Amino acid sequence: MADPKRVSVPAAGKMFSTEQLERWKDQIAEWWGKEKLRYDHKRTVELFRNWFGVSKKEEIEMEFNSREDPEKFI
Repeated sequence: MADPKRVSVPAAGKMFSTEQLERWKDQIAEWWGKEKLRYDHKRTVELFRNWFGVSKKEEIEMEFNSREDPEKFI
């Protein structure tokens, strides 16, 4: 049985702990808190499309949440 505290990442052939993933999430949230000031609405939507490959509606919703409700974004 797989260890529930580890997440498999097949492409990298590595295992990452939940703690490490949570630390990365916090670092990304801190980075985005500063970086989002450099991006306007259009550039942010394009960035999310490239990162996440979501629909236009989802991109716009993510962009709104990233600015107005950071808890929903992360």
